[in-house]
Amino acid sequence: SIAVTLLEQIGIDRQAGLKAILPLIAGSVENLSHSGLPQALTGPISRGDTATIARHIDSLGNIPPAYQAIYRMLGKETVELALEKGGLDPEQAEQIRLLLTPQPPDPCLIS
Repeated sequence: SIAVTLLEQIGIDRQAGLKAILPLIAGSVENLSHSGLPQALTGPISRGDTATIARHIDSLGNIPPAYQAIYRMLGKETVELALEKGGLDPEQAEQIRLLLTPQPPDPCLIS
């Protein structure tokens, strides 16, 4: 729902937005069914891609603070899963946690 709402905010029709994210959801479910946790984890946090995560954080200013909080909170949970998977070293994990921690004057209140 949040993903579709964000796509709507950039001008993508709700149905088109849902159609766009369905393959991502299906791929995630497929990965989980074949690989389980934590091996199914993919994405920039799993790879330790701090540059991409930093770009995500920079773009958060354009979305509601509650959505920012969800992104940050889920990101921090993903760091722990990535550590369990072994795709992230402790130093990368700490860098990502810092990126995901709101800094003043960030309107996101959850850290």
